[in-house]
Amino acid sequence: MTTFRISLLPPARERWTAIGLVTLIALLAYGPLVPWLGFYRDDWYQIWAGTTLGPRSIITLFSIDRPVMGYTYAATFYFLRDSALAWQLYALLLRWLGALGALWLFRKLWPGQPFVTTSAASRLYAAHRLSKKITISPREWRGMIIGLTLMVVPIVLFCLATIASLRTEEARRAFGIH
Repeated sequence: MTTFRISLLPPARERWTAIGLVTLIALLAYGPLVPWLGFYRDDWYQIWAGTTLGPRSIITLFSIDRPVMGYTYAATFYFLRDSALAWQLYALLLRWLGALGALWLFRKLWPGQPFVTTSAASRLYAAHRLSKKITISPREWRGMIIGLTLMVVPIVLFCLATIASLRTEEARRAFGIH
């Protein structure tokens, strides 16, 4: 199987174009709303606990059912405090980092394809809400978005290890890796 690479841009410029597209999509999808968004639903008891009792109280809130998330939430609260704007910018940053991680993953999986093609899914990641149940509230879904952002890393490492183990040209051809 021969892989054809069609691109009008040099590789470095193509890479930055794809990163720019992902950034633009994330900013257009959520950036204009950031100044007007606030806190929602489950945000309030965490903000109250962190503001009145300190960030350690957030760890206690989650110690029974989600202890790791308690530490994550407390550390995040320590830096962002009760600023709705800071939380929304943090959510936008996480979404953007996750989309860049997805772009990195797709480039590792399909290195012969143009960046515009492999960046399509990462642009979708940047723009999609993830679920109808999840509102725009960064506190409500930050655990999920942090997990989605970080889960890209072991997948990429697994793919790199698999590709590195395919030493022979025959094995590489069988998997469509050239």
